[in-house]
Parts: sequence; structure tokens; C-alpha cells
Amino acid sequence: MTEKSENFDRELKALIIQSSEILSLRYGVSQTMGKTRKEKSCLDRFESIYNKVENPSEFYIYFKKLYLKKRNLILKSLDNDSWLRNGNITLQFGEYCEELQGKCDNIKILLSNIYNCALELKESSQNTFGDLSEELSSQDKNIIRPSIILLHLMRIFYILSDNEDDTLALSIIVNTIEEDLNVKNKTVKPIVNPFNNMSANPDILSDTLNTVFSMISNVAKSAGIEGMENLQAPSGQQIKEGLDSTINNVNIQSGINNLLKAVNNKEDMVASVTNFLQEMLKPELIESVQNALVKTAEIAKDNTLKV
Repeated sequence: MTEKSENFDRELKALIIQSSEILSLRYGVSQTMGKTRKEKSCLDRFESIYNKVENPSEFYIYFKKLYLKKRNLILKSLDNDSWLRNGNITLQFGEYCEELQGKCDNIKILLSNIYNCALELKESSQNTFGDLSEELSSQDKNIIRPSIILLHLMRIFYILSDNEDDTLALSIIVNTIEEDLNVKNKTVKPIVNPFNNMSANPDILSDTLNTVFSMISNVAKSAGIEGMENLQAPSGQQIKEGLDSTINNVNIQSGINNLLKAVNNKEDMVASVTNFLQEMLKPELIESVQNALVKTAEIAKDNTLKV
């Protein structure tokens, strides 16, 4: 499997396991009496089918279609989960396969139902603990089950995202939930400063700058900072032409270090990058970058940083 498939497989299986736990806790009594809830039986069938497929990519479509349908609402999930709570969201196996349509009604994940069960378990636990200490209440996993469901979903959307702007937005959501849940193994890895590598490969440096410039351009647009929409990273060839001055330029190294710190502050990246743009992208820094990288009139034309 590819890395993308492995990550997707891990998150979907974790989502199924968590959903099964929630349903068992919520409807445990009725199930022990031989009355299996519809949500649980449908989930079990979905899991059984999924475990038989060789390539997890066959299931990408269910999450991609859901994301496209609810994109604007999903990207606001940190402030409003109504799309999941009240949206009757269901992942129906076979929905996008003409040969299977109408034959798999009981093979699905009733996401909204499961999420609402998680909310009920959370409320019940909160009522039980009442005014007891936060330390005691934090030991009850039911308190965080809604967030766990949301995290697995957001990780899947992030893993499958093909759009740079959406990937950035989803990475912020994922990191915020992971911080809230105190998750140690982060999904989104920090961007590494290429200057830390003494070989200073120009192509690696260019790729990193492209990623960073795209991020700060999007953040600047969201924050209403004008003049950043045409920000372009220098190409590997252009960096090669000015490599010595680029590596040895203290202003450039300091600026990139500070910028990467801002970009990697996923807990409040928007505020961090906005502050950086307002304080650090001053004429003298930009002039240093231009003097280091711009060696010909053509490079100057292509790489003038506008603020």
C-alpha cells in the first residue's frame, strides 16, 4: 500500500472501532437482550466488507463525495458541528457503483447517529461528574468521544485532500483537535528548515519556500493583508545562481527561521503568521532577499516580492 492508503486505512479502521465502542456503550442493554441496534448491525456489515478489500482506495470516494458536498460546513467544524449533528450523514456502501445500488441498504456507517450517541454519552458523563474536579472527569473517555470521531473524520479529509488551500485549512483543524486531546503523534508534520541541512539543496529549498509562500499568501488573504497575493518563491535554478549569497545571508536565514516557526505554530497559525507578516516583511528584509537571489533582470522581474 502507498503511504496515503496506509494512513487512510489506519484512520478509517480507528473510526469504525471508535464508532462500535460508542454504540455498544450507548445501547449495551438492548444488545445483550438480543436486540442489535440498526446502527451497529449496519456498521458491522460495512466493516466486514471493508476488511475484505485489498486496496483501501476503493473507499476514498465515500469521503471525497461527502467532503465536496459539505465542504464549506466541514471547514467550520471547530466552531459549528451542526453539519454532522443534524445533517443525517451516512456513508452508504455501493452508493456510487451502479451495479450495487439498491442492494446494500444495510451496509453503511450512520455517522450522524453515531456522533449524536457520542454527544449523549458525553452529556451523561458530565452530569455524573457534576462539580467534581476536572482531573477526575478527564479520566472518563466518554467526555472526549465526540472529538475523537471528529478527529478521525478530519484526518481522513486531510489525507485525501488534493487542494492546497483546503489541505492547509484541514491541517489547522486537525492540529487544533489533536492539541485539545493532547495527542502525541501529530498527523501534520512540521516543515523543516532546509538551511539546517548543510548541503542546502537548491531544489529542496525551492520546494520548501513554495510550500511556505503558498501558506502565507493564503493566510495574508484571509487576514486582509494586501500585496501578498503575487508572492512567488524563487525556482531551484534561480537559487543556484545566488546560492552562496543565499546561504550566507543572515537576514534570509533569520527570516526563514522565524517564518517556519510561525507556520509550524498550528495551534494558532493564522495569528502567528499574520504577526510575522506585519512585523518581519519589512523593506530591508525584502531588499536582502532580492540582493541575494536576483542576479539578472529576468530573475528580478520574476521574483520581486510585493508587500
